[in-house]
Amino acid sequence: MEDGPFRIFVSDWRAAPGGLPENEVVCAIGDVHGQLAHLRALTGWLTGDVFRDRSGRRCLITLGDYVDRGPRGVGVLSFLGQFDPPGVRVTRLIGNHDMFLNTFLHDETIDFDFIAFWLENGGGSTARELGIEREDFYREDLRALQARARAQLPAAAAECLASLRASERIGSYLFVHAGVDPRRSFEDHDVTELVTMREPFLSGRGWRHDFVVVHGHTVCGPDVRPHRISCDSGAFLTGVLTCAQIEADRMRFVIATEAAGPSALDRIPARKNAAPIAWTERPTP
Repeated sequence: MEDGPFRIFVSDWRAAPGGLPENEVVCAIGDVHGQLAHLRALTGWLTGDVFRDRSGRRCLITLGDYVDRGPRGVGVLSFLGQFDPPGVRVTRLIGNHDMFLNTFLHDETIDFDFIAFWLENGGGSTARELGIEREDFYREDLRALQARARAQLPAAAAECLASLRASERIGSYLFVHAGVDPRRSFEDHDVTELVTMREPFLSGRGWRHDFVVVHGHTVCGPDVRPHRISCDSGAFLTGVLTCAQIEADRMRFVIATEAAGPSALDRIPARKNAAPIAWTERPTP
């Protein structure tokens, strides 16, 4: 399958809500949900442009939810499992959908209630990549299907899934899939909370932390608030995959889309109160 053609758009630089050490660049990519071609286009541009200068520290963080909803989630895991650009530290975080897949593959206590929940939340596309159709769950033994899925999962995808982390802290930023409670210490959160929380995190009332959270999970990005940076632009719905590029005390967004422009972002309901963003198209290889 051919990728693209894709277009890359960057926003104007703006003051960042947090800070990074000098000569350090961090790029955080939001929820991919099986949009492998978008991910290849975006990481390809970042590698050739943002990470071209290998002086200082260069970090790429993917914020989780690689699978489900879109057509090539297992392909995304395989790609990320082998993605190792020179001079760039790559950190892959876990999302709730990645946890669903891990549970399906390895938890022999699951029942059809779990399968129904997973399928209702986009798991059918991932199961299909593993050679399992929706009707197979009604016709075949669940344990046999789990074994079949494990056998079909490429080694690079399995290694990537097993390596996913819950969080990353750099400078005054915390990177997690979903969010944290404004009023509780980070250490008091378990991984399920870190990959599923919406409120009270999104509104941020009573924020007591000394970090700004960079997150995905909720389709409300690209957007910046005093306590958080949202990178989930609903790529499986909008066709726009978003990255936040942060350095020192400034930041900008970078997006990849097949469309002529980023107008699909204007149709995200949760962005209706977001500040307007000016975009400039950048050349692609």
